[in-house]
Amino acid sequence: IKQLPDQTRAAVNSCRAMIEWLRPDEKATTTVDEAVRQCLKLAGDDWTLRGIEASADVKTGDALVSKPVLRELLVTSFLALTDTYPGPIDIAIVAESGGEEVLVSLSAKRAERKTPFPPLTLYRALTYDDVIAVGKASGVMCSCLDGTITLRLRAAPTAP
Repeated sequence: IKQLPDQTRAAVNSCRAMIEWLRPDEKATTTVDEAVRQCLKLAGDDWTLRGIEASADVKTGDALVSKPVLRELLVTSFLALTDTYPGPIDIAIVAESGGEEVLVSLSAKRAERKTPFPPLTLYRALTYDDVIAVGKASGVMCSCLDGTITLRLRAAPTAP
């Protein structure tokens, strides 16, 4: 009974986080580092079983970007890379900020790891065209070339 209040708070926080993912505040902002960590947790839930590993080198400091836009583009990019390169891969995420722009690059290359499960796609495979379409709908310039997806996001203005 002593644990009930803490467990109840944890359940409420979990439900709030899920609702935020499903219906985000369009004006919400986040740092790239925070968004990358959240999206890797969400999209990469089964990656260890599939032989997929990711590394992140985020050098954007406290620069803020649109939270719903970056989340949507990161998850779409992860899915497009894992669909384009089925099987074990290494995904490298690099992010830098330059003035009013934040650049996020996601690269994939095949890995020599063994995986206990064959590649599996339960939906229509996502492609680079899907990443570009999601970016266009969000007003974000995206380019895809040789296993690398580059996202050019506008930095959110900082409060004076």
